[in-house]
Amino acid sequence: MKQKIKVRDIFKSTFKYIRFDMWRYLVVAILAETMVILLTKQITNRLFDLALVSAKVHGINNENFLGILFNPIAIILLLVMVVVLGSIGVVQLIAILAFADRKYHPESLTVKSIFAPLKRLRVKDIPIFLIYIFIIMPFGNIGLTSTVTSSLQIPLFLIDFIYEFAWMKYAYITLGWILFYLNLRLFYAIIIFYNEDVNFYEALKRSWKMTRRQEFTILKIVAAIGFLSVLSILVGSMVLLVAGSFIETVLPQYQFIIETITNTLVIFWTFTTIAFASVWLIQTVTVSYHELKGTQIHIHTLTPKSRRRLQIINVGVIFVYLGFSALLYLDMPNNELRNDTQIVAHRGDTKRAVENSLESLQYASEFKPDYVEMDVQEISDGTIVVFHDPDLKRVGTNSNAIYPYTWEDLSKEKLISKGHESTIPTFKEYMELARSLNQKIMVEIKAHKTDSPEYLANIMQIIRDADMEHMVSFQSLDKKAIVTFKEMFPNAYTGYIIGFNLGGIEPMPVDFYSIEDTSITTRAVNDIKNQKKALYAWTINTSDLMEVYIRTNVNGIITDDPETANQVKQDIKNGPLDRLFWSLESIVDGIN
Repeated sequence: MKQKIKVRDIFKSTFKYIRFDMWRYLVVAILAETMVILLTKQITNRLFDLALVSAKVHGINNENFLGILFNPIAIILLLVMVVVLGSIGVVQLIAILAFADRKYHPESLTVKSIFAPLKRLRVKDIPIFLIYIFIIMPFGNIGLTSTVTSSLQIPLFLIDFIYEFAWMKYAYITLGWILFYLNLRLFYAIIIFYNEDVNFYEALKRSWKMTRRQEFTILKIVAAIGFLSVLSILVGSMVLLVAGSFIETVLPQYQFIIETITNTLVIFWTFTTIAFASVWLIQTVTVSYHELKGTQIHIHTLTPKSRRRLQIINVGVIFVYLGFSALLYLDMPNNELRNDTQIVAHRGDTKRAVENSLESLQYASEFKPDYVEMDVQEISDGTIVVFHDPDLKRVGTNSNAIYPYTWEDLSKEKLISKGHESTIPTFKEYMELARSLNQKIMVEIKAHKTDSPEYLANIMQIIRDADMEHMVSFQSLDKKAIVTFKEMFPNAYTGYIIGFNLGGIEPMPVDFYSIEDTSITTRAVNDIKNQKKALYAWTINTSDLMEVYIRTNVNGIITDDPETANQVKQDIKNGPLDRLFWSLESIVDGIN
């Protein structure tokens, strides 16, 4: 076995190999993706639905997930679903890897040979198999991944929460590095599992051994693919945009058509580069594995039949491009575009002030958001204060719980966050300032067992005293609290907050649902639409996500960056070139 592989040699062989098989890669990738979609919908969705029926719930969310744990039938069905999902993900990867690997084997590639490795999965290998597929592979951020797991991510609100505490932040970063290193050392696990007659655990062990002293080389391979892909997107897009702008100055009468063509070219260039990067990585894994094994690559030249097929593919791409151009031309936005998506400033302006403080409200109102979101809770003497956490650990100077305080003592506590200082305001002070600013408020009601019977009524009374009843909406994570509030005040605009959800949305007597970004699925959206309720997405802090939700016309986005959200909303009205520049800025932000 070779002790070292050279990146230049690997890339040279990879490009030579891809050059003769690019069109077939396209077909194989489409077939593999179609297989995943069909199997996921036909098998795993049904298993998941059966689990929900067994547990007698519409979906698994932050309020009922503990109850699911005590339903053995639901747990068994969910575990079977996870195993099936993992198997589908592996089959997808193996199908594409098998195609990339076929020149190293004299026998023809068959469906039987693709599925053969799954027969070597032992029952005792399943736990490590699932850990690799659903944790190491997607969260290690290096190497191969499947459509099944590529969308897995930790919700941003949890990451933001983790980063507020030093020990949790360092533990999270440490875990990330561990997963990264594991993914680096298990880089060849799937290709070994396919090529060698071993079980999955043995494939992991062999990959660990094979990658010893090869870590830096593998890292250079993946980094080079990532860097060159991003550079290609940036340079290609800028060249197209500059060329389009120049042609517009020469032929101003055709500006609309030129912008459509430019926009289409940039989108196609971006998607083509991403697709090529994926093929590049898969073929690189195969080539480098065989280089380490000492296997020689054999390049076959294109046959006349293959050349004809390639020409058919090229003609098809041209027709797709022309059709896409026509759709974009007909769908070009103009100054009359109207968008009703509301911008909600999450806890005020947290960049320039402490969250939920009077200063954060003052600064946030300068951006003219549709709402400023804030949190209220009751302390021991019945005073309702504006504060998010149950204690002062995160933004205070001690770790004391909030509830035992009286207002006299709590008002003396200093808050410190991101270099800013402030104090906790009462709800009455906050609403009086909101009235003077003519700013609408979204109140999140924090509910605790210690709340007085008058707590909900007192919230509304303070709002009425400030003459703000027509300018306030209400939401809560506590189902009982928000339902009770709606019963007490039928005309109030109320919403239920869902921090985590899998499956459908249970009908509730509220006016809207406020759902964390990663839990917003087609099924959830359809359920909300069928209930004729509104949808707010949180916490949306990147320009690309803002654009997605604004263009899909959700009722509102809750964000820590209302200034950017307003700019994105305006750029969507202006036209496609503005959106392209926002997309490029997002890519640059990701690099930085």
